[in-house]
Amino acid sequence: MASNQPTGQQAGVARHRPCPPDRSGVVVRHGVEIAWDVHDGPDGPDGGAAGSRSTILLLPTWTIVDSRIWKLQVPWLARHHRVVTFDGRGSGRSGSPTGVAAYTDAAYAADALAVLDATGTERALVVGFSCGAAWAVHLAAGHPERVAGLVAIAPSCGLSVPSPARDKFAFDACLDSNRGWAKYNEHHWLGGGYDDFVDFFAPDAPRAALDEAARGLRRLGLGDRPGDPGRHGRRSARPARRRGHPAGTAVCPGAVPGPRGPRHRRQGAPGGHRRLAGPDGRRRARPARTGTGPGQPPHRRARRPGLPAPGDDDLDPRTGSGRTGRACAGDEAWEVDHFLHENPELERFPFAWMTDFVGWLPMPDGGEAEAALTADHNAEMLEQRERYRHLRDRSVFVGNPGDVVDASFGPGLPGIREWTQAHFDFCGYVPGSAPPTEEESARLRSSLGYGEEDVVCLVTVGGSGVGTSLLRRVLDAVPLARRLVPGLHFLVVCGPRIDPSSLPRRRGVRVRGYLPDLYRHLAACDLAVVQGGLTTCMELTASRRPFLYVPLRHHFEQNFHVRHRLEQYGAGRCVPYEDASDPDLLAEAIAKTVHEQVHYRPVETDGAARAADLLAALL
Repeated sequence: MASNQPTGQQAGVARHRPCPPDRSGVVVRHGVEIAWDVHDGPDGPDGGAAGSRSTILLLPTWTIVDSRIWKLQVPWLARHHRVVTFDGRGSGRSGSPTGVAAYTDAAYAADALAVLDATGTERALVVGFSCGAAWAVHLAAGHPERVAGLVAIAPSCGLSVPSPARDKFAFDACLDSNRGWAKYNEHHWLGGGYDDFVDFFAPDAPRAALDEAARGLRRLGLGDRPGDPGRHGRRSARPARRRGHPAGTAVCPGAVPGPRGPRHRRQGAPGGHRRLAGPDGRRRARPARTGTGPGQPPHRRARRPGLPAPGDDDLDPRTGSGRTGRACAGDEAWEVDHFLHENPELERFPFAWMTDFVGWLPMPDGGEAEAALTADHNAEMLEQRERYRHLRDRSVFVGNPGDVVDASFGPGLPGIREWTQAHFDFCGYVPGSAPPTEEESARLRSSLGYGEEDVVCLVTVGGSGVGTSLLRRVLDAVPLARRLVPGLHFLVVCGPRIDPSSLPRRRGVRVRGYLPDLYRHLAACDLAVVQGGLTTCMELTASRRPFLYVPLRHHFEQNFHVRHRLEQYGAGRCVPYEDASDPDLLAEAIAKTVHEQVHYRPVETDGAARAADLLAALL
C-alpha cells in the first residue's frame, strides 16, 4: 500500500531539509510504514516516464540514521538527475517495528524494492554507504532488472576483516574496561555510556543527530532503562552491570560519522580583522558576540524536543544552544552560515552575516568545466537563500554597491550586483585604523627608524605559505631595482608559515618573520609589493601609499573581486604573475611606481559606525 502524503511526522525529526523534495509519500510493507522522497530532477515531473530517466536511489546507511545523511549530496545530484531517498525502518519518519528480526538485510532490501515500486521507478543506480552497501547487494542479487548499477561507499557487508584493536571487545560481553573500542558495547550503552561511545565514535556529529540516534536505539530496545540519562550531556563514570536484558540490536559495524559541510570558500579568506567604532569614533575590537534583548520570532524561540535547554552564557556551534538573548555576528563565518542553512531548525538567535565579496567566478583557463562548477555552486547558494530567506537577520556587505562585480552568477542566473543590492545592506569599507595625515606619517617613519633619504619598499604576502614564490621573485629583482632607484631598501615580511632562513640573502634587504605592527609599516612605506588580498590592499589604499599587487593566478577573489574594488578607488597597480616572474619587468615596475603621486578615491571612515548601527538593530 502506498500513499503520496506522509501519515505523520515523528517527534524530534527535523521538518526542514536543505533541498525539499518535489514529492513525498509512504509505502506500507508488512505493516511497516516506509517514508520516501522524490526529487524530480532538471526535467521536472513531466520530463518523461520515471523509468526512462536516470534515477539515483540513495539507500539508508544504518539502522539509526535517516535519509538526512545524504543532505549534502542531494542538492547537487537533484539538479542533474532524478533522486529517490527513504528513511529506513527504525529511523526518521518511517515506522519502527519491534525486535531484531525486523531489521535484517533482506528486510531493508525489500523496503528498497517497495520504494522503487511506489515511486514508479523501473530502474535506478543504487548507492549504498556503509551498511547500505549490503542492502544494495541484496537488492541487486534478487532483482537485477531493477538495478542499473551499484555504487558502494565505505561498504560494511559483514565480511571478516581483521581489526585486532576492535575485535577483542565483543559487543554483548561484560567487559572490565570502557576504553577505546570497549565503548562499543551493549552493557556500556545500557549503563549510561552511550554518550561516551558517541563522543569517541563521532565527536563532530551535530547534537541533534545524536539525540535522534538515541531515540532509534530506544525503539530497538537499547534505550531508556532505569538509571539511563535519557539525553546527551550526562554520562556514567562506569557502566552498570546488567544481565538478563534482551540481546543487542543488529548493529552494523561500519562507521557512519555525521556529515560535515564543505567550506564555501576554498581559495582562502582575506586576513585582518574588522573593528567597530564606539560613540567617540575610536575603533574597538569587534566582540565575538553581542547582547540582545527579547523579541525573537516564535520559530526562533522554540526548542526542538529532546535538545538541552539553552545555557546562561554559552553558544554551542553544533546545536545553536545558548542564551536566546544574544546575537551572533559572523564575519565571513562560512561554516556557521552553511550549518544554519542545512539545519535551520537549530537557529535560536539573531544571526548577522558579513562579507566583502559575493559569488564564485570561473578563471578563464578553467574552460567550460570550471564555468559549470562555479555556476552550480552559485545556484545552490541562491536556492538556499531563497528557501530560508529569513534565516539571516541581517546581511551586511562590507563595501558599497559599486564594489560588487558587475557579472553574472552563471547562465540563467541573476546578476551578482543586482542580487546583492536586493539582499544586502551596505556599510562601506571598514579599515583597521584611521588613515594617517602627512604629519602623522612623518612621525611614524621616524619612530620606525626610517631616515628622510631612505626609500623603503615593503614586501608582504599575508599569513599563508603560498606567497613564497612571490617573495623569491621580488628578491630576484632587488639588484636591478636598487640600481634604478638610489637609496632603495627592502623590508620583506615572511609571515608565520614561511621560514626566513629559506630565502636568499640580498644586499639592502631586511627579512622579518613577523611584524606585530605591520599596519604601521604599511602606512609609512614609500612602496609596497603585496599579494592580492583585500585587507592589505585596502589598508594601503586608505593610507594613500603606492603599491603593486600580484594576484595568485587561480584565485578568483583576488583576480576579480579585489581587483574590481581597487579599480573603484583608482588604487594600486596590478602586476600579472607572469610579469612578476621576470626580474627586469618587476624591477622596472618598482622603479616606476615608487615615486608615483597617488590620486586614490578616499576610503570612507564611517564604515565601522554604519556596520555597528546595522547590527545594533538586532539588539
